[in-house]
Amino acid sequence: MFNGTLDVKQPSDKVREHEYWKLCSNLGNLIECRCVAGIGRRRHHRYRSNPPLSVIEAEAPDVDLSLFKGLKKEKANIGFETYSPNFSYQNNSVTAVFTADLDKLRALMPAEILAKVQPLQVWPGRGLVALAAYAYGYCDNDRESAGWLATTCRSGSPA
Repeated sequence: MFNGTLDVKQPSDKVREHEYWKLCSNLGNLIECRCVAGIGRRRHHRYRSNPPLSVIEAEAPDVDLSLFKGLKKEKANIGFETYSPNFSYQNNSVTAVFTADLDKLRALMPAEILAKVQPLQVWPGRGLVALAAYAYGYCDNDRESAGWLATTCRSGSPA
């Protein structure tokens, strides 16, 4: 069980970004995960998640962009105008998988979800919970971080 705080400070050319995560696990509950960004003219504000690859190439010449050439983005409205998918050119991640009491996992899941999926049973009475954290060092929206807890599930209602 993880119960702690992780503070990450990374300098950038224009601003110092403070990424603050507080992850707390209580039988698979994610209490808080947030990223607070510095002030500056970031790529997201300049290009709304759709920077030309020439901009990425100029800002990060050591990044191999061959995978992204030829891929098309679609304009999307998700409460604001953006483009999808959001490309990540450099990232790091960590994932930890734990077993958890299957009945307690079910108790944490809403009834409307349980009507469609069930926690996957790895052996009698035990399911799986995964804690993951991603640090996107260079992506279309500048630096950002994400974290989550997830329960592995299978389709279908209870047997």
